[in-house]
Amino acid sequence: MYVNYRKLTDWTPEKVLHQLETNDTWLEKALLALHARQTELERASGCTIDDNERGLQQADARLFGQYARQLMAGRRLNGEQLQQCRKLWHRGSTPVIRIGKYRKQLVQMIEDKAHRAQEVQ
Repeated sequence: MYVNYRKLTDWTPEKVLHQLETNDTWLEKALLALHARQTELERASGCTIDDNERGLQQADARLFGQYARQLMAGRRLNGEQLQQCRKLWHRGSTPVIRIGKYRKQLVQMIEDKAHRAQEVQ
């Protein structure tokens, strides 16, 4: 179970997963946010180089990077592309959608943003 002791928001990995499963716009924004966390070299090469627990895993970097570049060009994901992001990923006891494996990282990004906003105040 994910525990965040510096918690400012009510976001949990389960809430993030629900958004990724049901909200296309949320999924697209998550792809953009994860892509932005890749290093500059990783974004340029379309693969994961650094094992830094940030951004996309090697298995997803090429495809999800392509989708992120498409979104940055102003084009939305089509049904087939959304389906690829939501394809079941079998690891552990319970399968999760492919983009869902980043839910904890997304929660951390939401919390980091809340902390930065609090510091500005």
